[in-house]
Amino acid sequence: MGRVHRGHPRQAHPQVLRLPRIDHHRDPPGQRRRLQPRQHQRRERRPARRRVRYRLQRRPRPLWHHIDINVNNEFLSDPVLRTAVFQAIDVEEIIARTYANVQSDAARKLNHLYRNDSANFQDHLTATGQGAGDTEQARDGLTEAGYTWDGDGKLLDPDGKQVVFNYRYADGSDDRQTMADLVAFNLADIGIDVELKSFPAADLGPTLDGSEFDMVAFGWTSQPVIVNSARQFWASDAPTNYGRLNDPELDDLIDALALEPDPAKAAEIGNRIAEQVVDDAYQLPLVNTPVAIIATPELVNVRDNWASQQRALYNVAEWGLRAE
Repeated sequence: MGRVHRGHPRQAHPQVLRLPRIDHHRDPPGQRRRLQPRQHQRRERRPARRRVRYRLQRRPRPLWHHIDINVNNEFLSDPVLRTAVFQAIDVEEIIARTYANVQSDAARKLNHLYRNDSANFQDHLTATGQGAGDTEQARDGLTEAGYTWDGDGKLLDPDGKQVVFNYRYADGSDDRQTMADLVAFNLADIGIDVELKSFPAADLGPTLDGSEFDMVAFGWTSQPVIVNSARQFWASDAPTNYGRLNDPELDDLIDALALEPDPAKAAEIGNRIAEQVVDDAYQLPLVNTPVAIIATPELVNVRDNWASQQRALYNVAEWGLRAE
């Protein structure tokens, strides 16, 4: 089962990156402290500072960030509204203002199951306008479905109710706050007042498990076998289908994928699944982020494993120190 990624590309894993301690003490300019003999002795025995050396490996990672919708919300149960919401959100602007700050080659993810550089990749998003920040297209679709705007420019559903909902995100990150602000700004352009509601990062699990959101941003670490990922993300009976999408046609495709032994045909079904998720306007992909593996040269047997969700940590019990 895939893991919920509860961090952000800027946050280092405290159990992965451990660098030697560096003494930053300096005496004040022009002053020397009077040291007792024992202190002199300790200072003389202090080993000379050495430059910290490390090996860095950067590898693709099946970690992808996205915005999800809770289809049980009274307004967002309408796929027309969900589609308009995603069309109004400018993913490229989100990437430029957040992920690109630490990942210069960050590119918009255009397929829910396959990376942009995969041989099985097909772009199912661009033609729909989802993620394009196209407010005109979003307004046109809403108008055709009977939505209107009041004198203050607020969006009203076909029954005349003002459309309002919340956007949830984990606190403690400037980038997550920036993303939330951008989403609210984009949706204001189509007349939707979005309530931004943060939660402690440690509460991501309970917030998702309880579907305590109308919209939410988080990340998935996918499994190497796409059939497992598809079932976990979107099957109607999956406990990790946090937005409670219920699409029998999608369920049938997921079942068919599980039974297909031919890789080429399985990829075909996988792309039909991705296309169906786009049609449902349930989940808006943002970007794939890489994994960085940092280790000192003295540490041996450290290597990436793309087929494991643990990546370089899959064989941590086999790590050791290089013989002198």
